[in-house]
Amino acid sequence: MKKGFTLAEILITLGIIGIVAALTIPTLKSVIQKNILKTQIKKSFSMYKQIYNELKYDYTIMAASDNQHSWGPYNNAILSRLKIVKQCQGNAIEKGCIPEEYASLQVSGGCPGFSPDALINRAGIYTLSDGSFIIPYYMTWLSLWMIDVNGLKGPNKPGYDIFSIWLSKSNGLDYGTGCFVKTDNDMLEEVINIKDIEKW
Repeated sequence: MKKGFTLAEILITLGIIGIVAALTIPTLKSVIQKNILKTQIKKSFSMYKQIYNELKYDYTIMAASDNQHSWGPYNNAILSRLKIVKQCQGNAIEKGCIPEEYASLQVSGGCPGFSPDALINRAGIYTLSDGSFIIPYYMTWLSLWMIDVNGLKGPNKPGYDIFSIWLSKSNGLDYGTGCFVKTDNDMLEEVINIKDIEKW
């Protein structure tokens, strides 16, 4: 007598496997995406921290009041240390310089320079060789920037791949979501060191 599985048993087993896969694959994809973002955030944070440390002793403006409007040379020095492959200004979504999700980005009242209208129509957008963006608030006003660590790729959400960074003598490197409205509890709000990223 030959032993084996009936067709019904095989179909039931495949059905169970399908249900388990349908339940676990989205979670698995989310975990993988978060780990990829962690790596990109670490790389970004380390790069800007290194640039900040290189420049903080060379520019006397860093010791001045943060309300000065003559930060152009310092901000240009930051850009000169980045591998910029593309620069864009105006009609940014149509030109493919920023993702469409930026049109609904919510910013805090203190950062109108990062509003959707400003980003799409007026801001200078610099795409780096690794695909990330850096966008100055204003080139001559402070050293406040918006960064998207993975560029056109999703999720295009503050605290996931979009951050603001502020490089100043008084605050050091302030890397977080201070310019953006919090929309999700599971987001990385502030990065002071690599350990903050690991805890996220």
